[in-house]
Amino acid sequence: MLIFDEIQRAPEELLDNIIDIFDTAGAAPALTHAPHKTPVNTSLCIVIVISDLGATKLSPDMDRDTAKQVLNPN
Repeated sequence: MLIFDEIQRAPEELLDNIIDIFDTAGAAPALTHAPHKTPVNTSLCIVIVISDLGATKLSPDMDRDTAKQVLNPN
């Protein structure tokens, strides 16, 4: 289980990397567990992301690009 609190403070590059870890689209797991380097099946992870940013503007039906446009209309 991973918990990210106040995710809005994370740099966008870090968020992209986190998304890449969990969005493997059938590829080998991107995470390993030391010391044995055992692959971690990221599809079995529970991820909790906490933020109050845009709480009244966002919808669970939005894709990432739409959400970014809503929060940063410029």
